[in-house]
Amino acid sequence: MTIKERTYSFIEYKGITVKKFEELCGLSNGYISSMRKGFGTDKLNNVLTMFPELNREWLLYGEGEMLNPKVIQNNQNGDNIQGHSVTVNKTEKDYLEIIKRQSEQLSKSQEQIDRLLSIIENFGK
Repeated sequence: MTIKERTYSFIEYKGITVKKFEELCGLSNGYISSMRKGFGTDKLNNVLTMFPELNREWLLYGEGEMLNPKVIQNNQNGDNIQGHSVTVNKTEKDYLEIIKRQSEQLSKSQEQIDRLLSIIENFGK
């Protein structure tokens, strides 16, 4: 099974449409259907941020179970990893804003890396 097929399996498991999944993860309309090799790093981070129960290893490599057992257990108990009780009060809009900010930060970081690489390449000339 490919990353694309596993993504479709997860979407079906969640009971949402592909369009809704793409919207929640900050992906362009049709991103999943046109996916060839998989997610880029920033897109993968968006997906895993939006769906922390999704097992990264399963999504990328087909290893293990689809769902991360720690996240499922903690969500059922209402406890985080440290055992503290938690309540999630964020809305879909809040998560989309978080993803947007993270994407902007990643873009800025990539621009800085590109500039540094350019400086390094030109240093020896």
